Amino acid sequence: FIWLLGAEAMETFWLDRRIRDLSPTLMRGLCIPDPRTNAWVLPMYHPSYPMRFERDAHLQMIFDRDFAAAVRAHRHALAIARIAADRAGDLAGSGRR
Repeated sequence: FIWLLGAEAMETFWLDRRIRDLSPTLMRGLCIPDPRTNAWVLPMYHPSYPMRFERDAHLQMIFDRDFAAAVRAHRHALAIARIAADRAGDLAGSGRR
C-alpha cells in the first residue's frame, strides 16, 4: 500500500500521468490499483489539513475514518499474505504444489 497524504504527495506520485484533478477531496477514500508500483494507492487528506480547521468536527471525522480504513486495508492484506504463506509452506512440506 502507498498512502498519499495531501495534494502535493498525489501530484508527485502521479506527476508523469495524465490525471486531470488530483484533489484529495475528490480522491480520498479510494483504494486505487497502481500497476507501475504493483501496489494499492490510498489518497487522503494530509494530517495538517484537518488540524488547520480544528473546529470542523466533520473534517476531522473524515480524516479519522479514512485513516482507519487505510489501516484496516493494510491489516487485511497482511492477514491474506500470512494465510498464503502458510498454505505455501503446507504444500511444500507435503511435496504437493
